[in-house]
Amino acid sequence: MIDKTLKQVHHDVVRSIMNAPVNSFFDITPKGSIMSRFSEDMNVIEDIMSSAMFCCIILIDVITTFYLICHQNIWAIVVIPLLFGYAKSVWDYTFKAKRQAVQIMSKQANPITTHQGEIMSGTSTIRAYQTEDYMIDIDCEN
Repeated sequence: MIDKTLKQVHHDVVRSIMNAPVNSFFDITPKGSIMSRFSEDMNVIEDIMSSAMFCCIILIDVITTFYLICHQNIWAIVVIPLLFGYAKSVWDYTFKAKRQAVQIMSKQANPITTHQGEIMSGTSTIRAYQTEDYMIDIDCEN
């Protein structure tokens, strides 16, 4: 299910980029942004799908456990919803923090992929002027 979803999203992204106007998209958008967008989108979708499936499994386990506990102790009906509320607030906080961390990481990785894309598109020029060693040194510094 996850593989099928990832393939469909990748196909849609490739199709939309290939149908983009050349002058207004490819000349303006850095190649690194395009490359990082492909890998970033696939990672995000894979994380969401696997997290959703994991949450469904956990939910079934929690409901079963909740039923068994409440069957043995009636006071658990009062205490357990309070614990669920606290757990949800912690979940919301960590989810927002994760989203912010992913945004920061993507902003940091974008210049690297842009530089690599520029090198890949300029390899013929680099070879023509015999500056391979210089470009390798610049790449290592970045």
